[in-house]
Amino acid sequence: MLRHLPLLLICFLPFCACLGHDLYLFFKNSNQQFLLLSIGNIWAVYSPDTLSKFIGVLAKENESYVPKIESILEIRITLVALIAGIFVFAAIALEYSILRILFSWVGCGNRGVTATRQQSFRKKMHHRNI
Repeated sequence: MLRHLPLLLICFLPFCACLGHDLYLFFKNSNQQFLLLSIGNIWAVYSPDTLSKFIGVLAKENESYVPKIESILEIRITLVALIAGIFVFAAIALEYSILRILFSWVGCGNRGVTATRQQSFRKKMHHRNI
């Protein structure tokens, strides 16, 4: 399991960053309760101009888009990062498992592709010497 630790860290780094941001705000403002910030809240705090331009462009395009986008902007960013990390890690682990099964069917076993290539190279060199 320790071989997969760097992969776990990479997959869950956005989650850790979002949770760290929420914890920072909680400890900075100790009189408030702990809240998981939403995508829209973070966007409104750190770049309000682009948020207003984005909503303005959507309003010009079609008024029915605005309530849908506002409901998406209310999603908690920490939960999105956690779910994305889980899916990415699961996809990579599944791909790794499938490739391992396929290579075991081919006949590589636990030796891997490089060991098979080295053996075929040795056989070719052996036939040249004869």
